[in-house]
Amino acid sequence: MAEMGQERGVIAWMANNPVAANLLMLVVMIGGLAAINNLTKEVFPSFPTERVTITVPYPGSSPEEVEAGIVRIIEEEVLDLVGVKEISSVSREGSGTVTVQMEAGTLMSRALVQIKTRVDGIASFPANAEEPIVDEVLYRTRTMNVSVYGDLDEYQLKDLADNLRDEVLNIPGITQVALRGARNYEISIEVSDTALRRYGLSFDNVVSAVQQRSRDLPGGKLRTDEGSITLRSVGQAYTAEEFADLTLVTRSDGTVLSVGDIATVRDGFEEQPVLTRLNGKRSVTLVVDRVGNQDVLAMTNNLRALVAGKKAELPPGVEITAWADRSVILKGRINLMLKSAAQGAVLVMIFLALFLNTSLAFWVILGVPFSFLGALMVLDVFNTGLTINIFSVFGFILVLGMLVDDGIVTAESAYAQLEEERKGVDSIVRGTRRVTVATVFGALTTMIAFAPAALLTEGIGRLVSVIVPVVVLSLMFSLIETKLILPAHLRHIRIDSKPSDGRSPLGFLRNIQQACAGGLVRFSEEVYRPLLQWAVNYRYVSVAIFVGGLMVCLALVPAGIVRFVFFPNVPSDSIRVDLKMPNGTPWQKTHEYALRIEQAAGEMDERYRLETGSDESVIAEMLTLSNSDTESELWLDLLPSERRIVSSVTLGKWFREALGELSGIQSLIVDANSGPGGAPVDIELAGNDLGELRSAASELKVALTRFDGLSDIRDTFDAGGPELDIRVSAEGEALGLGQVELARQVRQAFFGAQIQRVQRGRHEVRVYVRLPAEHRQSLDALHLLWIEVPGRGKVPFDVVGTAQEQTGVSVINRFNRQRVVNVKADLDKAVVEPGEVNQRITSEVLPDILARYTKVSKRLSGEAEDQAESTSSLKFGFLAILVMIYAALAVPLRSYGQPLIIMSVIPFGLTGAVLGHFIVGSDVSVLSAIGMIGLTGIVVNDSLVLVDHINHRLNDRDEAWRDAVINGAVRRFRPVVLTSITTFIGLVPIQLETAIQAQFVKPMAVSVAFGVLFATFVTLVLVPVLYFVGRDIKALFTRDPA
Repeated sequence: MAEMGQERGVIAWMANNPVAANLLMLVVMIGGLAAINNLTKEVFPSFPTERVTITVPYPGSSPEEVEAGIVRIIEEEVLDLVGVKEISSVSREGSGTVTVQMEAGTLMSRALVQIKTRVDGIASFPANAEEPIVDEVLYRTRTMNVSVYGDLDEYQLKDLADNLRDEVLNIPGITQVALRGARNYEISIEVSDTALRRYGLSFDNVVSAVQQRSRDLPGGKLRTDEGSITLRSVGQAYTAEEFADLTLVTRSDGTVLSVGDIATVRDGFEEQPVLTRLNGKRSVTLVVDRVGNQDVLAMTNNLRALVAGKKAELPPGVEITAWADRSVILKGRINLMLKSAAQGAVLVMIFLALFLNTSLAFWVILGVPFSFLGALMVLDVFNTGLTINIFSVFGFILVLGMLVDDGIVTAESAYAQLEEERKGVDSIVRGTRRVTVATVFGALTTMIAFAPAALLTEGIGRLVSVIVPVVVLSLMFSLIETKLILPAHLRHIRIDSKPSDGRSPLGFLRNIQQACAGGLVRFSEEVYRPLLQWAVNYRYVSVAIFVGGLMVCLALVPAGIVRFVFFPNVPSDSIRVDLKMPNGTPWQKTHEYALRIEQAAGEMDERYRLETGSDESVIAEMLTLSNSDTESELWLDLLPSERRIVSSVTLGKWFREALGELSGIQSLIVDANSGPGGAPVDIELAGNDLGELRSAASELKVALTRFDGLSDIRDTFDAGGPELDIRVSAEGEALGLGQVELARQVRQAFFGAQIQRVQRGRHEVRVYVRLPAEHRQSLDALHLLWIEVPGRGKVPFDVVGTAQEQTGVSVINRFNRQRVVNVKADLDKAVVEPGEVNQRITSEVLPDILARYTKVSKRLSGEAEDQAESTSSLKFGFLAILVMIYAALAVPLRSYGQPLIIMSVIPFGLTGAVLGHFIVGSDVSVLSAIGMIGLTGIVVNDSLVLVDHINHRLNDRDEAWRDAVINGAVRRFRPVVLTSITTFIGLVPIQLETAIQAQFVKPMAVSVAFGVLFATFVTLVLVPVLYFVGRDIKALFTRDPA
């Protein structure tokens, strides 16, 4: 049994009781491993949207009527509610939608009730407006697509997709499945104007006859002596044949006309043409989304299992595939974390083994999984709502070096004490206690540095806020491990100063280790000590050199040598192409362009094979989808980035080159990046005159074409297609025909009169009466239409009505109660900086345009708005951090001046971060800035350890002032250098990683790694120099000759 030490206290008790220490470690690790299964896994952290939509259908209305009669009234009603941040709205034909964005942190259940109460109280909606629908917008994320494609007709494909959707919804944990590329069923009773006139009927006669005869009605109960009998009339028609057999007219001469006698009944799909192809074959796609706490890994695993099972059941020529799997990203990030953590741990362990002690290195590294698992256990046990996602995983990678720091400082202090005293456990306990204050408050400053990120509620900052609990909890468990568990493990260390037998392999390795460890000590005495003495003797020259270097390095960003890009272009594993045609474009033209886009993707693939010499296609899946007359999208799922050498951004450029110019389009957007969605250039023009807004937006678009690097320049002004304004003529008025009645009859003929909605199995089928399709394909059809005039029979349309051509707007967008048009553009961030382009637009282009259009105002939106919000949050957070770090340092040091000496390394740490970006050739971004803020807490740790040791020498050992500072700095050279280099080494694997998953964390890793490295050199020289400068200043004021 090991000998008990003489020291007392918790640290000593745990050091003397390794069973307790090991049990504590075991319990925490088992709890953490169990938590990994319990915690929800998702790709990006999900937050409440804090958004409510109010939708009011207003059939037959124009966008201007919707804006005046619906949207403005709702905006005024909800404007003064507490917590409303901004209000936006969209007015389009037939409906209006108002979106209310609440402040972050708003209790949405209460907000929803308040908004619903206000909207329900509105009495001034137009008579034909339907009931408002008030909904909270739920946060949902794409999980996976499942497509069925092959040689099937539309009916068979729809039936197959419906059955598949039912099976997917039966999987536990899946609730959101949308069917894309499949039309809804519809029954159309097509009757010609000629047939109606022949039999003396009208559309209204057909509508009322079908409604009267196609119904199920309960008939009550017949109570007899034998019992009660339910009476029921079952007459509802469900198929084309049943509707055709319905009796339409019974005449006194015995003539019976059925619907089928005068009309053609079609049981098919709604008329909107749809183009949907996967890999060039007709397809239907199920889009599976995740909501709430659903586990994305479990969802995708279950979906893949279902798809694998279905493949064997499908008929020949039909295929099923699961693609666009978002869990691959999450698995990639988790694997990246495990790989980077393992590689970093191995590198750190080798480094520590060489320069310190092999067993010491092992015990220090053991604290890392303990801290990680402890943090996961707390997140799970206290039901914090935090999930395992990309950013929380980043948090663990980021904190890796910090955890090793705590262990190194404690272990090195205990080891040094053991080397000096040779008193076993007591020496280890005293060595641990010696640095307790420094490590506890060092960890506290790091926690403080990350804390303000928890308050970020805007844009990318909100995503980063999930890093905070990971960092704070990991550091807390690191303190527990270094104070209560590590000393119990360090008692096994033996200091062997005897030379090893160099002939055996182990002896040779031990000699290398002792040479490295001894070399570090000799370096501190023979190189560092003379350098420090020179710096102290010429302290003002030293300070001038440091400050000069600082200013030169900080000038790298304003000088443009190191560029600032708010959010860098991060390549993706997919490419999206969105085509929008002007309103009024025939659907055939849109489908023709959609196929040309598909063809260009094929040419891009051919070029990839040619230039790389690969036999493998770069396109894994290709979906073409057009389900409106004027819009089409192409979705390319690419090979994973690890399996190709060409980035998605380059592939996007090749695609554009293959596609060439498309004439007559409204916009074409090629998105080959991952990350947040806002357009890099997004200028919002606001005003109430649509004509002025349209002209100003057109001029701005022309001006943007003169900027290099901009592409996909577009606006949100949606000009309506050609319109015919139907009016009653003077003759019509004289005959007693009203405007509404004329419009209703025209609508019945061309759009159709909806008779019924029939529930047929799982589908709701709409039943319409309308003119045959061939009678609705030319302008002449309107002039040949006969209109029913009350009490006067039928007359030609041209007698009672007029049709005037005009062009309106199809959509009116509003923001904060003003009409708005957004002019947007994408840019290549490798060529131009978005901030610089936005600044030039604001200062050079917009003033001239706004001078001509005085009723128009401007606002930067999109990425520029996110940048402004995040930058102001980060600036405030940075100032708050500095104040809190000062307080956290002043308390244990009992000094006002020493915290300033310690914090003097912060600007040099930031300088190191900027230099790091310069060295690796990357741009500084908001991700770098977040890394820099965390860096402020990390770089003060080494300074604090150094100052704490100098104070210990001055107060406890009564050394001479100059000797205490210089000897203290030399004595702490080894732990300071080791902690910094291990932090750097721990982050090296991420910096060398090429996977897309690493691109988000690289800027943070560069900031922390190079910032710590640079700050270390500054700490070792500048902190002792500032001690002497501080003493000089003090002497100046106290006139102390010493």
